[in-house]
Amino acid sequence: MPAECASKLNKFSVSRESGLDKYSKASHPIRYGNYIKIRTEDYEYIFDLNGRAKIISGKRGDWSREDWLKLTKGNDWIFYTAGMGYNNAFAYEGEYYTLCLNYDSNSIFDYRPFKSQYVLNALNSLQCFVRNLKDIIDEPAYSEKSAAEKNN
Repeated sequence: MPAECASKLNKFSVSRESGLDKYSKASHPIRYGNYIKIRTEDYEYIFDLNGRAKIISGKRGDWSREDWLKLTKGNDWIFYTAGMGYNNAFAYEGEYYTLCLNYDSNSIFDYRPFKSQYVLNALNSLQCFVRNLKDIIDEPAYSEKSAAEKNN
């Protein structure tokens, strides 16, 4: 387990949310269907109702609030950015967000977000968060442990 994962979970909040049920074209991200949103100090994670991670967005200063990572059904992360600015991105490709794949051969720009430390940190943070959460869930409650220890 990486050293960053060894620490206990920081404060986080969990909410079950509902997005739109009909398609709508917009210049900002729209969420559809039901999902779970978990907010930590540094990141916001969106999971489907089966517990599968879908989206990571950063809340720290090194992460633009318009950027996010999305996990595809094929298990590939795609980085969405408005880094060129909404109007420039729209003028160039007809979309408000530019998608950046994790493959050098498929990039249409020289921008490589998957080599940046903040994207690598975000992907690692999700693994650490889930691992730490599983450890807490699998750990018996404190009162159960102390009762068992007293009986032995």
